[in-house]
Amino acid sequence: MVLSVAVGFLLAPQLGITGTVRSHAQDLIGPSLLNFVVGFIILAAAALISSAADWVEFTGFPRGWWLYLGGVIGVIYLFLVASVVRTIRVFVLSLALVGGQLLGSLIFDLASGRASWILAIGAALAFVDITVAHLGSRVR
Repeated sequence: MVLSVAVGFLLAPQLGITGTVRSHAQDLIGPSLLNFVVGFIILAAAALISSAADWVEFTGFPRGWWLYLGGVIGVIYLFLVASVVRTIRVFVLSLALVGGQLLGSLIFDLASGRASWILAIGAALAFVDITVAHLGSRVR
């Protein structure tokens, strides 16, 4: 749980930096590419260190093509974040991302037969909160 909170905490500066880079570059592709390249370098270094230290064993690349969609989805995500973060700001974007995760989780739980009406009400309330925060950020 602590690691999840830490990662969530680090998401806000990442969103803000992406928006700032996009603003200064006046380009949507640059920040997305920068995020992708930095992430790739960090993951490649972690993989090499883990393999060299014998923490993991490299057994080859996965064969399922769908396993590589994560990279494509990640680039699209970063492109969208870079395009909207300066408009709706980091706080509302963070709430909207959590709202999207809640909606996706609710759909997954509904499909697996594990959803409850309390979960649906909680997700709906989250979207009310997102709307209130967005409207509040527009009033100055």
